[in-house]
Amino acid sequence: MDIGKALERTSMSPESRSKLTRALTQCAAPSDAVHQLLAQRIRTFWTQIMKEGKVPVDMQFINAARVLIPRIDQAATKLMALANMNRTVHLPTYNKLIGEEAQKLSAEA
Repeated sequence: MDIGKALERTSMSPESRSKLTRALTQCAAPSDAVHQLLAQRIRTFWTQIMKEGKVPVDMQFINAARVLIPRIDQAATKLMALANMNRTVHLPTYNKLIGEEAQKLSAEA
């Protein structure tokens, strides 16, 4: 999504839009401290779920956020279907590429 185009639909002044766009762009940079903190929390969250099957206590959803769970579940279901379709459609190509690379490696050895 283009931040600038989305902000054009607001009643913000051009100067405020420009400042906000710069701030949002800066936060999206991988070197930004906020970006790094959020990325680390996301990694910790998913790692904990995969390892122990439960959400860390300090990262549990507050009651107000529970309304998002059905949408998250719906999105995850769609992504899983997409991943399965991708695997089904492209598996022969992936197998061929892996086979070719394996043959190259064995020929070099």
